[in-house]
Amino acid sequence: MTAKFISGRLVTDESQGGTIIAGEVDLINNQGHGVPTIFKRRIKMESGKNEICLHIRESITYIGHGELKRKDCLLAPWTLWQFDSGPECAVAFPCSVKSSIWDLYDESSMPQRKWEKNICHTVTDGSMRYQIALDKKVPS
Repeated sequence: MTAKFISGRLVTDESQGGTIIAGEVDLINNQGHGVPTIFKRRIKMESGKNEICLHIRESITYIGHGELKRKDCLLAPWTLWQFDSGPECAVAFPCSVKSSIWDLYDESSMPQRKWEKNICHTVTDGSMRYQIALDKKVPS
């Protein structure tokens, strides 16, 4: 296997339908100490008629030498996805409860999203930067 770097991360495996990207990351705890980890993202792409579906699984592995106490290594269960898109593009999330998706910046709330048949469509045309949150009721 030949490894290569993309944006400071090591591509550890590649196939026609996906890739695995890993990198060493120090996560900073609430005491300001770095916790050495390997962050890994597995990306699998499936395409269909007029759509592309990405399946992403992320993992964090502690690679330090000493044992950590619980108070020194608590991780919050969240992730940040960024979507590169263009004109007339959107991301769709299954969501039957509108309050399960909310805006972290007030100004982008309604013009960027619409609901059709329990699916939330979020515009990703690049005209506005915004961040939304999905609670645990939204399937991943």
